[in-house]
Amino acid sequence: MEKHAEESGPLLCLCARVTEGEVVAAVERGALDLPSVREATEANTGCGDCADDIEDLIADHQERTAPRGAPR
Repeated sequence: MEKHAEESGPLLCLCARVTEGEVVAAVERGALDLPSVREATEANTGCGDCADDIEDLIADHQERTAPRGAPR
């Protein structure tokens, strides 16, 4: 599978060789929890060390896209 420029970047999941960009792209397409990101990218299907980083990316995305004044 060829990776698009926005799906490149540093490896986030070493076990499945998934980049940070691939995870961000999955989150932007609607994978808003760890199981959804796992299904979309195969990240976090090995040792599990990347789980916190993935959850941080999801939280960052939700903060950036939440309507102003919405509860967080």
